[in-house]
Amino acid sequence: MSTGDTIEQPQKQFIGIAVLFILCFFISKTNLLALYISLGLDRETYSFALQIAFINIVFVVLYPFLSRQTLTQLGLRSPSLWSSDEKRFFLIGLVISNGCFLLLTSKWQRLLAFDDLLQITLMVLIPMLFWGFFQEMVYRGLLQNQLSKKVGSTKAILISNLLFTFGPLHFHHYQYVADNIAHMKYFAFIFVMGLFFAWVYKRFNNLWLAGLFHGIGNVYLDSINTATALFG
Repeated sequence: MSTGDTIEQPQKQFIGIAVLFILCFFISKTNLLALYISLGLDRETYSFALQIAFINIVFVVLYPFLSRQTLTQLGLRSPSLWSSDEKRFFLIGLVISNGCFLLLTSKWQRLLAFDDLLQITLMVLIPMLFWGFFQEMVYRGLLQNQLSKKVGSTKAILISNLLFTFGPLHFHHYQYVADNIAHMKYFAFIFVMGLFFAWVYKRFNNLWLAGLFHGIGNVYLDSINTATALFG
């Protein structure tokens, strides 16, 4: 390999990652839903699940091609390759995260009022879990991972988490802040949780862990809104 090729490779990788990052916003569930409505299509109960499946598949397929890296390097390692610390953290985190959300919020209880809980599970709860995975792949696996190579881990975590908190992903919260400044507390909560996900990713280089804990939070906090929109 020539010196020119050695220099050109990181540039191609950076461009590929930048393209994928921008693409992630265009295929986010919010924009997909807007396209769905603009085309005059009925909002079917399976639309949300299809959207989440689509954006996850697109990311997983395009990441190796555009970034010149494997999914293993991204942090999507097989559980058989996990260390004992990762497996222990997974089990402890699973118990603690579910326990905390069960105690701190009662939103999930409203899901029990729906007649078909199997349908809710397949069309809302599981997609919500994978929506958390998608966000972690983008903000931690893609953005934090690449920024850390340029500016170091601390700055990478801060920059990626600021974009995660105040960027397009949570832009809808601004309309509530305009009506009630106290709504800013939700940005504080998102930022703190983002720091936790960032630490998990940095500590273990394991996107499964960060994505799982993020997805659990989505299930408890946001599933009722989606279920209500889809099933009334």
